[in-house]
Amino acid sequence: MYPVSPGMIKKRKGLLVVVLSLSFTLWLSPPCLAVRNIPVNTLGVIVGDEIMGRLDQPSGLFFDEIKNRLYVADSGNKRLLSFDKEYKFLAELSHDNIELPMGMVKNKAGHFFVVDGAKGKILFVDIKNKLIEPFLLTGVPKGKEMFVPGRIAIDEQGLLYIIDKLNKRILVVDGAGVFKREITVVDDEGFFGFTDVRVDERGYVYALDTLGGRIYI
Repeated sequence: MYPVSPGMIKKRKGLLVVVLSLSFTLWLSPPCLAVRNIPVNTLGVIVGDEIMGRLDQPSGLFFDEIKNRLYVADSGNKRLLSFDKEYKFLAELSHDNIELPMGMVKNKAGHFFVVDGAKGKILFVDIKNKLIEPFLLTGVPKGKEMFVPGRIAIDEQGLLYIIDKLNKRILVVDGAGVFKREITVVDDEGFFGFTDVRVDERGYVYALDTLGGRIYI
């Protein structure tokens, strides 16, 4: 035991009061209470019905905010499904060229870009003109033409952000497949590769590294 002066005791008591007051204030703060008490309501669960059949390993979603439609990549059934804003089944798209749809995006012109895991390619889908064909990239830097697509995202300008699992990068291309730039992580030993990507209205890119336990912004 060490002797403690009355002044020191008074100082420590004051510090304890401040710490307790701060802790109490944080505990009662509206953000904490809001996070704890926000009710979460399940509006619906889509599993399938007699018309559309049952879902089999659905692995990708895209919501069209312009038409208020939800699109689902139903991988096990080799098809794309669409639902209205009330989650009512609208239609399905299946084709011999679609083997394992893993994810998709849709641009403002109504064209789909579908990642096919079986082919290791991206498919361009124009439903209006009944066209499904490989989406070819041009202008990619020499020596890096080969790529294995993962998840895909699209921004407000219609640029596509494609995860390249082979080269641990994100390819940025326009709607015609013309290369614009690539996003890579430099000198990071803890980087394992991107697994998912999203882009917000400001143009900020959010990329997930699952094995590395990191989100790159």
